[in-house]
Amino acid sequence: MSLAFGLALCLSNFGSSCNFLLMPLFSSWHGIDVAVFTGVIACTLSMMSAIVLVVLDARAELVGEIVAQDSSNGPFAWKSIVSFSSSMWLIAFIGLTAYMAIWPFSSVAVQIVEQKYDYQKSYASHVVSISQFVACGACPLAGFLIDRNGRLILWTVDGLHHMICISFIFCSS
Repeated sequence: MSLAFGLALCLSNFGSSCNFLLMPLFSSWHGIDVAVFTGVIACTLSMMSAIVLVVLDARAELVGEIVAQDSSNGPFAWKSIVSFSSSMWLIAFIGLTAYMAIWPFSSVAVQIVEQKYDYQKSYASHVVSISQFVACGACPLAGFLIDRNGRLILWTVDGLHHMICISFIFCSS
């Protein structure tokens, strides 16, 4: 399961990296309206792909190519959330707070690198995209290691510790 989540994060980070690299080029060549329209087209294609995937999955179940898994616990109930373990809540809290810190920073990271290090906008977007490309390889690898060795909380806390240390290094230099 962690490998699947790592692969999903890999694709997400690859999309973010392409955004950091390509959108400044699109906006400098054709203007901001073309860059925004390109993003709208990409989101529309993604949504259409998801709809096609749902239709193909439903068709495969009807034809009998795949068998829907029967849930022995019954349908999902909101009151079952209170029975989650404290480990699950800790992982959810760490993930939520980490992404609450990452996404606002990502939205202004290019401007911060531009101003702090006096880089041009195109070079600053390349610098910012490095971490996204590293995450493209690191997320599936971490997912594989977690699936193989377990200890999800240890890995999560270790990743949070590294993120905090790197933030202090980045802010202090």
